[in-house]
Amino acid sequence: MPYVGQQISDNGLAMLDGQDVFISVPLFTNERLSYGKGFTSGTVLTSAMKSTTTADFATEAVSGSALPAFKNSNWFSFGTSGAVYPPAGVGRKPESVDNKVIIHATVVGVASSHSGIFQELRRLNVGSEYRLTIDLTYSVSVGTLSVSRLYNLGGYDPTTGVAAKAVVQSDVTAFELPNEDGQITLDFKAETPSDIIFIDYTSTVDGNTVEISGMSVKQKDDYKVPVTVDLPLIGLSKVLVPRSNETMPYEEGEPITP
Repeated sequence: MPYVGQQISDNGLAMLDGQDVFISVPLFTNERLSYGKGFTSGTVLTSAMKSTTTADFATEAVSGSALPAFKNSNWFSFGTSGAVYPPAGVGRKPESVDNKVIIHATVVGVASSHSGIFQELRRLNVGSEYRLTIDLTYSVSVGTLSVSRLYNLGGYDPTTGVAAKAVVQSDVTAFELPNEDGQITLDFKAETPSDIIFIDYTSTVDGNTVEISGMSVKQKDDYKVPVTVDLPLIGLSKVLVPRSNETMPYEEGEPITP
């Protein structure tokens, strides 16, 4: 029988709630990206590149592609036209070959073109956390790979079949290249069920490129796992923590001793 003040039994069991120690283990499931690991020569069509003419090239490219369409899409490409930034001209449009996407940079003076790819996701859970992973082939080319999301907070109106508000852009996260790890990761929370991933490449060196060998967007779930230790004479045992200023309650009829 446990004595008054005891919080852990003689058998090593917790006598009070909240004594177990847990660690959080992230688990990534449910791929949300189309063709993330399956690039072919038809994944990004250079003939269909969205040419942008304003400084707000991200919203211009996405809106010009009639997104969000509230369904999974293939990859779209975009490039500046030369009106504000140097052009992503002939031979330097984003392209895909087997197993990789190639994005080029054109530099005039100190200004770089902006070009890249974007895709609408589908069936995101609003407020849930997701992880974008971008795999890069080895390269010594310099540049900046900027990642953002675009979304329509107005949502989809089934009576009109259109979105109610204009597309807006999230904060932009910039990754400097070359990347020694060969991989870029970015965690984000979904604003809508159909956020759009937008990837933009710039450089300070004319003709430099970035090559993407794979991408993934998966939901991030945190699972709580009890902490255990392997003791030499006992084996696996749970780690418990005493609770301050709390003791085992008296059982009914048990005398109270000072």
